[in-house]
Amino acid sequence: MNLLESYILSIHHLSKKSLKDLTDLFEYKVYKSNDILCEVDTIPTKTFFLRNGCVKAYIPSSINKSYVRRIYAENIIFSSYSALIKNTKSIYNLKCITDCEILECNYEEFIKLSEKNIEVAIFIRKAIEKLYVTYINRNIDFLTLDATERYKNLVEKIPEIESFLTQNEIASHLAISKMQLNRLKKKLNNYS
Repeated sequence: MNLLESYILSIHHLSKKSLKDLTDLFEYKVYKSNDILCEVDTIPTKTFFLRNGCVKAYIPSSINKSYVRRIYAENIIFSSYSALIKNTKSIYNLKCITDCEILECNYEEFIKLSEKNIEVAIFIRKAIEKLYVTYINRNIDFLTLDATERYKNLVEKIPEIESFLTQNEIASHLAISKMQLNRLKKKLNNYS
């Protein structure tokens, strides 16, 4: 069983036929670090499954700074979902921050299959519920955890994060300044 099938079945059990119909929609692609999967002000058409690598969702700024909204690590389905669902322009870029192996799927074909196949429709509902819970948990973390705890959680989730994101990008993702990040890292190093 491949990673995509395992991911799908971890969310909802599908018959062999439904699983094959769904996984057949995905096409294997290799992207290099810095490749853009979705660009600001474009209407996205694809959803992605990240087999290997890391991708960041970020909002570029006119002052040569970016706001890192989300970091996606291996074994997750992702896209610019709000724009994809509403068929509007994306407000952020999706950019590979490492070389990535990605399975991509045309979102319209994904939806057409769900309209014909109740098992796939249930999978999509449960996948959206999982994304929603992840989103809510991230918001709760921002409300209840201090920056040190959020940083430790990030490094635990993606141990090599320091090697492919700048200190500014990590600080942006944690909603702190670069100076605060440097202070908390120094404090953590003194305790280790």
